[in-house]
Amino acid sequence: MTHVVRAPDHPCDLFDLRVRFADPPWRIWPLRGALDRDIAGPEHTSKSMSPDVAGELHLVFRGLTAGLSYGARWEV
Repeated sequence: MTHVVRAPDHPCDLFDLRVRFADPPWRIWPLRGALDRDIAGPEHTSKSMSPDVAGELHLVFRGLTAGLSYGARWEV
């Protein structure tokens, strides 16, 4: 699993994540308020999604909680 996450040190109003893939994965799992074990663990706790036709992923997170992780993970 590969991932990109942000774990804020203090509450955060907005995290706008954009990832452009050279070779897009076919399944991506968003991480919303995840614990460390959820990032690297084998379980998929959210519904998978696919990148758009340009091979990009765009996620917006609002009301982030300090100490939890927000972002995405995917299989390579």
